[in-house]
Amino acid sequence: MTSQTAIVSELLCALPDADPQIREAAGVQLLRALDLVEIERGAQTTIAYTASVDAGHVEDLDAWAARVLGPEAVQ
Repeated sequence: MTSQTAIVSELLCALPDADPQIREAAGVQLLRALDLVEIERGAQTTIAYTASVDAGHVEDLDAWAARVLGPEAVQ
């Protein structure tokens, strides 16, 4: 176990009441921040995000501002 993974393990042990899904999500983010996850999983995330954009499920900041704040907010 590297020092980075030991730190991640300790941080996750500090969340004993959290659901396993929350611990897993937090752990993945910590491992990504430490650059310790496989590139393949990162690629899967990129592919999923791209698919979301292509399907119209993601909007840019200008589109969000126009929808929420009104068209006058985007100039």
